[in-house]
Amino acid sequence: MLRKLVISIVCVLISLSVILPSPAIAKQDDGDPKPAPERPPVFVERINFSNGNPNEDDKIVIYGTLRNNESRDISNITAVFLIDGKEIGNVSGLKIEGNGSLVVEQTWQAKKYNHTISILVKMNGQILRDSQLSKGIYVEPAPIGDFTTPILLLALLLLMIFLTGVSPSIVERIVNRR
Repeated sequence: MLRKLVISIVCVLISLSVILPSPAIAKQDDGDPKPAPERPPVFVERINFSNGNPNEDDKIVIYGTLRNNESRDISNITAVFLIDGKEIGNVSGLKIEGNGSLVVEQTWQAKKYNHTISILVKMNGQILRDSQLSKGIYVEPAPIGDFTTPILLLALLLLMIFLTGVSPSIVERIVNRR
């Protein structure tokens, strides 16, 4: 009885130590507001897909919304599209009005399994730091095919083999009865 009580207390203490943060580890907040990280003049605000649940070999359109963070127009912008860190295309010669946005797109033939789609921004040929945005997508493997047709063909083949093996004996019995 005492052993069960000790085990229960130890389990509760271990659970509490995992759930409650230790004051020594807890981050101290000095109360000062932290400045927001500085955004580049142009950055990728959002990534969307024409099909969020694609199958292998589907053609997917990747849409990226670029945002101009400044009040003046910015030109000579390039949006670079990456799949798992490898460039698949870009759209260059873009101009975005002050405080405006622009949607760019790139078509991609989906490959199976998990991928990270990224879009980054270049201005005057230079990559803008912190302008990139990434989004994951899972691509289903291509369907294997229709199972009913091969099964029906196999059944028909077995029926034909059975009939060719049995029908001569049936015909022979009928002829021998007469």
